[in-house]
Amino acid sequence: TFIALTSQYTLRQPVRIKQKVKVSVDRMVCTLSDDEGPNNDADMDRFSLTLAAANAVKEAGGVKQVPIQLPDPKLYAWATAGDVTVKVGYVWQVDRSKVITFDTDPDLYDFDKATLTVGGYGREYDTSSRNEEGRGGIVLEGSQFFENGGLHKFQITSADFIFEVYVTLTAEG
Repeated sequence: TFIALTSQYTLRQPVRIKQKVKVSVDRMVCTLSDDEGPNNDADMDRFSLTLAAANAVKEAGGVKQVPIQLPDPKLYAWATAGDVTVKVGYVWQVDRSKVITFDTDPDLYDFDKATLTVGGYGREYDTSSRNEEGRGGIVLEGSQFFENGGLHKFQITSADFIFEVYVTLTAEG
């Protein structure tokens, strides 16, 4: 959309065609650690966090979700040949963020219906049995991005562990 300004026109509201959203995960907190019995905490050897986003393109009768091509959807990846034993309350520092640009031209897009998905994966290593894998995620619409100060959380869960993942969304630019 182009706007020509002369002394005869006054803009009554700012024009915003794009909205940059910073997605940050600073930590994950262990809320369950039970590897087959008491006094046997989870031994973590893998974590990953991924992002996916979509613009909501206006169409007759609603909107169509059009994926945003992210250069690298991985927000965080960690793996080790060994493991890290975690107890309930353990804080796993992530400290990662990425900026995603959404289209917001009001004639073409509905930012309130755009979506952001944050997915999580974790693996607990077992020497004597099968490894335990856990997954979880959160899907947010644009209207929810900045609710509660942009603070959101979800869980990565398995039978042996649960981690709460703390996500913060902030408007950039």
